[in-house]
Amino acid sequence: KWSILVQGGTNQTDTAGTVRHAYGTLTSALRAIKADTSSSSFKITFLDDYTASSSDCSSLYNTSITNKPTIVFTGAVNYEESTSYKNWTTFSVPSSAVSSNMLKFNGFNAYFTHINVDWNGLSVYFNRYNTTFTDMEFVSPVTAIYGGSYNSASTTVDYKLVFDNVEMRKDAPVKQIFGGGQDASTGDIQLNISNCVIYGNVYASGGPYNGTLYTHTGMITVNMSDVSIHPFDTKNGSSDMLNPTNIHAVGGSFWGTYAKNVTGGIYLHVSGKYEADYGTWFSAGEKCKAKNLYYGFKNITNPLKFVG
Repeated sequence: KWSILVQGGTNQTDTAGTVRHAYGTLTSALRAIKADTSSSSFKITFLDDYTASSSDCSSLYNTSITNKPTIVFTGAVNYEESTSYKNWTTFSVPSSAVSSNMLKFNGFNAYFTHINVDWNGLSVYFNRYNTTFTDMEFVSPVTAIYGGSYNSASTTVDYKLVFDNVEMRKDAPVKQIFGGGQDASTGDIQLNISNCVIYGNVYASGGPYNGTLYTHTGMITVNMSDVSIHPFDTKNGSSDMLNPTNIHAVGGSFWGTYAKNVTGGIYLHVSGKYEADYGTWFSAGEKCKAKNLYYGFKNITNPLKFVG
């Protein structure tokens, strides 16, 4: 069953790259993209709902693409007369296909659009490549999305993590969004969020691993426009906001740093409609610090609450 269409590139044979070829597996599609070393942009279209295998997930991380292209992941649509984009196809990754509930991308810039994403219970790492989610929907709860990497990274890499017009629901939240990774890293990070209703927490830096905090060497900039951040777990009501442990598990808040030290400072720029039900905070822990902290709010249409 040829359920994946790959477009882009400059070569037209399946052994040297692809312009328009259909493949049966994501692994085969990535192998063809890797072979086209002269191209910088490709599109993978899932023609039907697709469930990744362990081989597919290994390829997403281990396919070393020397020219570091952008790969657009998108879904086909059911088309009826006068009605397009009625139903997007779904890209699913079951926990059985990854190790320790961790899905890792590596070697290319990932761009997700017009697709349903089912990454139920997974922590997803993009290893300091530019990553964009736009005009798409999460259909199951995602544990965390990291713009950075799982392991320590000493080389200097600047990157962006972007969410634009992304749909989340209370029953399908992204519980934690981290601009950074889960270990030490170097470079400038930019986290851009616009036109989004988020269920979860947003962190400008990365997150700790088993309580261990890391140092990020570089500057972190966050731009948010027309964004609301809501809790996905409200059984205890607003009392969770006063609990230093629970607040990280229920969503509804923005945090500048969850890193031991951010050497270049954290700069937040917010405009338009902005809500963070459980607060906009500077530090997620007593030991977290940054060289500079700047929070700017411009033309905010909602009253600010719980800033500290």
